[in-house]
Amino acid sequence: MNYRQQSNHDGLWWQIALGIFVGQLMTAVVAGLAVLLLGGFAAYQAGQVMTRQVPVINLPAPRQAQPIQRPLGDNERCIQGKRFRRLANGWQELPNAPC
Repeated sequence: MNYRQQSNHDGLWWQIALGIFVGQLMTAVVAGLAVLLLGGFAAYQAGQVMTRQVPVINLPAPRQAQPIQRPLGDNERCIQGKRFRRLANGWQELPNAPC
């Protein structure tokens, strides 16, 4: 019987693993540098935009309609400019109806 002599590859597995590790490490470094450079460029551009002078436009404030003041009802009271309505168990403030 003729057998081929088997080669001894016992030490090859760690060399393959080390090569894969180094390759992934280098890929991560290149990707990190690319993100760092692009982020720095984006921050620089944002700084340039933020320093531009923007004209300030002063618009008059919109006039709000004054609520119509109606006379107090029989079950209502005016306390410090606020209208209150009498309930069975106390008083309820009516904030949208000043007196």
